[in-house]
Amino acid sequence: FCRCPLTTMSADLVWQVVRKNHSSLVKRDGATFSRERLNPTGIHSQKFSGYANEKIANVTATGKQFVLLTKRSARNQPAKAVASRRFKPEHVRKAIRAELTGKGYRADLQSALFARVGKLNRARVATASQKAAAPKA
Repeated sequence: FCRCPLTTMSADLVWQVVRKNHSSLVKRDGATFSRERLNPTGIHSQKFSGYANEKIANVTATGKQFVLLTKRSARNQPAKAVASRRFKPEHVRKAIRAELTGKGYRADLQSALFARVGKLNRARVATASQKAAAPKA
């Protein structure tokens, strides 16, 4: 058993390793997308890569709540590498701002998350209105 100090790779080196081929990569109709859990846009780029960035976050919707996913620094424990917090739809923007501001996250990441929250909220409202308009048998 080696008690050697863990070395970390730079974000650029990680991106060079995973940019051409990884399990979440999707190539369709000439475009390249990514299904990474922490990629807020779905675009395959170093800027939004959940693998290559230390400070990255994403928002998902589960039922009537939003879940903010952030990356932790648990390098050798993948199950603990992602932290999640649940928020009600009316509090999610304020929570994202409080969670990311002043903690080393990029400002463009925050605007991407707000755009994603808007899309998820519109989809949630549209689904709810479709369910309400559907005739009951």
